Amino acid sequence: MRYAVQHGPGLTIVTILCDSGLKYESKLYNPEWLFDHGFDTERPLESVLG
Repeated sequence: MRYAVQHGPGLTIVTILCDSGLKYESKLYNPEWLFDHGFDTERPLESVLG
């Protein structure tokens, strides 16, 4: 908030907040769910990050 007030209107300010991921445990951290929804769990993360 302080940064936005100091630098005035017209800016896009992005904030990244930490998340433990507990709410996504049954999906994003579940290889069976990922596979059932078309995600290739054997593919290295580096290959999709570009």
